[in-house]
Amino acid sequence: KASYKEEEIVPAAVNQRVDTLFVRNREEMWGTFDRKNNDIIVEAEKTEHNAGLLNMAVIHTILNGGEVFLMESDEMPEPRSKLNALFRFQA
Repeated sequence: KASYKEEEIVPAAVNQRVDTLFVRNREEMWGTFDRKNNDIIVEAEKTEHNAGLLNMAVIHTILNGGEVFLMESDEMPEPRSKLNALFRFQA
């Protein structure tokens, strides 16, 4: 399965489900990851209480053995999204 929806990809990365992550170069998305509900809360700007959600997805993908590709928007599989992902198959 694949996705270009950030609200699916960030939680999947944290939960070890992303095999390949494509990240749009020079972009960021600020917010928080709600572990209890397994979703993200996107905020308009950086604050002392939030984090870079794209960086979070990158870090978790790498830590969990996935591959990350930094790409220009016209190279992205779905260029309108900041993240694209191929998920691992679940048994």
